[in-house]
Amino acid sequence: MLLLKPGQRVNLRHKEKEIYLSGTIKAVEGQRLTLSLEGSPSLESGEWLKLDMVQQQDALYIIDARVLNLDPEKNVILEFMGEPHRLQRRQSQRIPARLQAQYLILEEELEYRPGMVMDISRGGALLSVQEPLNLLSDLLLFFDIFTGKGDLLTTGVSGRVIREHVSSKEKVYSYGIEFDKPLNLLAG
Repeated sequence: MLLLKPGQRVNLRHKEKEIYLSGTIKAVEGQRLTLSLEGSPSLESGEWLKLDMVQQQDALYIIDARVLNLDPEKNVILEFMGEPHRLQRRQSQRIPARLQAQYLILEEELEYRPGMVMDISRGGALLSVQEPLNLLSDLLLFFDIFTGKGDLLTTGVSGRVIREHVSSKEKVYSYGIEFDKPLNLLAG
């Protein structure tokens, strides 16, 4: 069940304009939501957005919304259009890890970028990186992992960025990655 409350962080996407914004919920009234936005939003009344939010630390909800009003203080009033779509729920237990990794973002110029796998399961991983990523970006992730037999194996998996954890103090970005196929090297 989707629970919205003041103080909760959300992300907004406007694919046609390629706008990605973050904000904090200020008020919830029925199907309307007031957000305080970061950055310089260039939104207009009537535009359609996707609102992304994490719930219960294991699921990403996506809601279609329409801009009703944008005030000079960077507050936006949205109206929900339809029901929320639940994108993911963790299926496997996460195992703590500190694995050096490299990744490629498939929608961008193919360039290997460094990262660190902080935890991993059959269904996904928490990837720590030095630059921000867009939610729902498809990527390839490469890392070395010990098998159950103690052998070191280099592996690559494809997946999608589904959750964001940003630490502005350390300038480190962490993202939940959902694998396209289960990583069968791990049990559970």
